[in-house]
Amino acid sequence: MGLLNKITNKVGNLNNGGSNAQSSFNFPAGPQAQPPNPSLIPRYRKQRGVNLGSWFVLEGWMAPNSVFREAVKPKSSDMDVAQGGNAKAILEEHWDSWIGDEDWNWIKDHGYNSVRIPVSH
Repeated sequence: MGLLNKITNKVGNLNNGGSNAQSSFNFPAGPQAQPPNPSLIPRYRKQRGVNLGSWFVLEGWMAPNSVFREAVKPKSSDMDVAQGGNAKAILEEHWDSWIGDEDWNWIKDHGYNSVRIPVSH
């Protein structure tokens, strides 16, 4: 006699006052699975991400020459660029060119589903 039959028989004996007759006891159905809430999918999916640093928060070690070319010393922060010459044009050029369509395609083609974009406060 299989384990399930033994359990069913034992439950039947308890329900029938100890009789050895097979029980008509039915276990209740489990809860119905609900479709996932779309807002929770990013929380529980496997995250594969990449950091898009130095786009909006300038980091000298990532872009040492391009955006800091006219910055004041020590040439290491957004403020140094802002206080240097031609800041507006340099920053707009940087923002428009730092991350391009080819970068977004590379991220997508390599299976990344998350990006971190640092933004200063």
